[in-house]
Amino acid sequence: MLWKTHDLGQDEADYHLFTDLTNYLAESGGRYQRPIVSYQFREPIDMFDRHLYEKGALVNHTLRTVLGEKPFWKGVTHYLEKNAHTTVHTRDYQEALETISGRNLDRFFHQWVHSPGHPEIEVSLSWAKAQLSVKVEQKQSGTDVPQCYHLPLSLGIVTESGTQTVTLQIEERSRCFVIPCETEPTRIDVDMGFKVLADLSISGPRPWLIASLAQDSSVVGRIRAARALAKEGSPKAISALADALANADFWGLRIQIADILSNLGTACAREALLACADDDHPKARRGIISALGKVPTHPDIIDRLTRVAVEGDPSLQVEGEAVRSLGRLRADGAVALCAEVAKRPSWGAMITCRAIDGMSHTRDDAALAHLLAWTGDDRHERARATAAAGLGRLADQVESCRLPAIDRLMALAQEGPFRVQFAAIPALGQARATQAIGMLRRIHEAQSDGRLRRQAYEAIQRIIAGQGGASQMSNLRRDFEKLRDDNRALRTRVDALETTEE
Repeated sequence: MLWKTHDLGQDEADYHLFTDLTNYLAESGGRYQRPIVSYQFREPIDMFDRHLYEKGALVNHTLRTVLGEKPFWKGVTHYLEKNAHTTVHTRDYQEALETISGRNLDRFFHQWVHSPGHPEIEVSLSWAKAQLSVKVEQKQSGTDVPQCYHLPLSLGIVTESGTQTVTLQIEERSRCFVIPCETEPTRIDVDMGFKVLADLSISGPRPWLIASLAQDSSVVGRIRAARALAKEGSPKAISALADALANADFWGLRIQIADILSNLGTACAREALLACADDDHPKARRGIISALGKVPTHPDIIDRLTRVAVEGDPSLQVEGEAVRSLGRLRADGAVALCAEVAKRPSWGAMITCRAIDGMSHTRDDAALAHLLAWTGDDRHERARATAAAGLGRLADQVESCRLPAIDRLMALAQEGPFRVQFAAIPALGQARATQAIGMLRRIHEAQSDGRLRRQAYEAIQRIIAGQGGASQMSNLRRDFEKLRDDNRALRTRVDALETTEE
């Protein structure tokens, strides 16, 4: 992160940390929560996860904020010099920082390092009668998760006369701070400069959010403003998001806005994404093409994605994303197109893997033969692994494909090379393959690689949890998708009505 700040600028560095936060939150919210320092594990390799790396990086970043630049770096230098050529423990790091800073860090290390979880913070902003009100609520919960983190939360209060920086010491589960402010702010930068590990959301007046979307001091603040505007959901808010997608300077912000618009799924969102599908930056262009694969199917989207998939793109990532998006949209002829694109040579079989993944999302039984073929011994190992993962998805979603897909996955889980086994084992869990439990137990008990043992254990747990629930899960998925589509249609009608009224 420090190198990116030096080499590429603050936006790149902040976005790197934001990606760390996103990856950590995915593991914390989707798989498990644990302290960074923990002795509860089945395999030593289990500790090398997103809690250790991504959360560890973010906690160090937060500690740097709490201590300040000079004490933090002097403490790090002292730690390295004192412990050179020796083994160390987390307590040695804490002691070194305490020695230099003169501060007791027991609470910090207990909350952030020795406890699971992280702050989940909602910040509500308002202004009236020369007073700025900032309500801060901590929402995190869970076994052994701190109910109240102690942390500094910096605000940049921007008015026509300049910017005032205020740091709030958060020490309670819920508190409303009142700050004298003679004139109404034009925007508020919350967690100014993105200094603290937190799953943070904001709400406030729409003009403030629109101003933050364009001008917040950190790209993370601009992303949080975009999310707040999407939640507010008015036509003016969506229009501001569309404008930012077209004009925001930083490619990472454009990717995040594209994803936000895809989740809205309205006609306005679709039009904004299509209008920006030729973004000059390949990373942003890939994000927009990916977002088009998440909105309701429309002829204009299918036409745009098909042209990229057939004609290609200067970026192989964009080209691959287009064919995968067509599969996700379950477009007519998607399986045949994916099968054709999968034959194209590319570094690391990247195009092939995207096409195979797209096939697996079609819920079309015609994809089965192609996926089975791509697991063959004569195919690229990355493609074989992608096809194995696709078989798990197809077996979960298409009943007629279930048995042949599971049979092939069981063979791959036992005999394939490591990368293929690593994909096939969780695919059996996704398919809720009860017939594979015995084989998975043998892998868990006898495999020499701890990563595969962990995969086998999690697959068994997923199968047991899903026993007898295949039809219910299928019905639930179908009901959810119908509800999502109905809500998107309703949002489109409401947007049209509100636009007319305005």
